[in-house]
Amino acid sequence: MPQKTHLDVLIVDLCGNAIGKRLPASALPSVFAGGTPVCAAMQPVDAMDNTADPMGQGFSDGDRDVYARPLCYEPRQMLERVLGRFAESPGIPAQYSG
Repeated sequence: MPQKTHLDVLIVDLCGNAIGKRLPASALPSVFAGGTPVCAAMQPVDAMDNTADPMGQGFSDGDRDVYARPLCYEPRQMLERVLGRFAESPGIPAQYSG
């Protein structure tokens, strides 16, 4: 198996855009222990993907950094949990028929 040299850290904003950074593979333990700094204004965007100082994050606070922490999950396990909740629910999930 080839040696991994980099770690790609991605955050998806509210409009579905992936924003990220590439770190050296040696940063993996610290990213999982405490996160990695990212610009706080990257996440709160409006429907047009503008970051015009939403909630006072951005220009007014000097584009401060916050720490993004990884979420580790297994997609199939998440789906099983969601389907289990629907099975326990008396209602029927809504479907979009486009």
